[in-house]
Amino acid sequence: DIYGLCERIQSSPDAVERAVHALISGGYRKQRITTVEVRFNPAKRNRSAEIDLDHVVLAACRAVDRASIEYPAVRAGVVLMCDRTFSVELNEVIVAKALRWRDRGVVGIDLGGPRPHPGRYDYTVHAPAFAEARAAGLGVTIHCGEDGDPTEIADVVESLRPHRIGHGVLAHVDDAVLAAVVDAGVVFEWCPTSNLRTGVFDSIADLAEAYRSMIASGARFTVSTDGPEMMRTQLRDEYSLLVAAGVLDEQSARAANQLAHDVSFAPTLR
Repeated sequence: DIYGLCERIQSSPDAVERAVHALISGGYRKQRITTVEVRFNPAKRNRSAEIDLDHVVLAACRAVDRASIEYPAVRAGVVLMCDRTFSVELNEVIVAKALRWRDRGVVGIDLGGPRPHPGRYDYTVHAPAFAEARAAGLGVTIHCGEDGDPTEIADVVESLRPHRIGHGVLAHVDDAVLAAVVDAGVVFEWCPTSNLRTGVFDSIADLAEAYRSMIASGARFTVSTDGPEMMRTQLRDEYSLLVAAGVLDEQSARAANQLAHDVSFAPTLR
């Protein structure tokens, strides 16, 4: 599962450590989730630079260490998020922190958040930093394709070369964009309940039609919650929703679950 750290968590290292540990341990105890990525933006947890980013990042890494000791069957890692509303320089700092702590539990980087202004977002400004992260072995995933122009998804694939795309569901309206993602081998991170709650789709029927068209085009995908507390759902419920909607059957649901383990940035168990 891929969790987003709820924005209600207080901005302090101790609060981050408690929250990350609770997500990993709770996911295993309640759902037997054994592969977990917790993603969050450390620059939104440091009280506007009052706290050094290293303290915030290491708090999350300590939580991963603790959970790994307590639940040895669990693979877990931290994905640090950059933000479209941030300056290029601040996002580069976040990537630098991911590079610095990649041997302590940081496994990937992400870019999300709202656009700072109407129109297309220039993803190319982040290409050097994201290329460095990828070359260093970090996973790259980008939030895009929930709103706006679906051709932005193709821009992301070309300029940032992500391993995965968070959501990306608007690709279903543009065959050329969808083909570009499929040809690049990029995996979609689908979060059905999130797509419904945020208004990407008006109904389950619309969601199912879009997902089925993407599957027919050869898209590879995982299923996640986008945060169980935030979306008031659990991973098992996400699979049940897609099976009930006729998007998946038991075999394809198991295949999607296996793919999620295979493409996770979390380290393999020793």
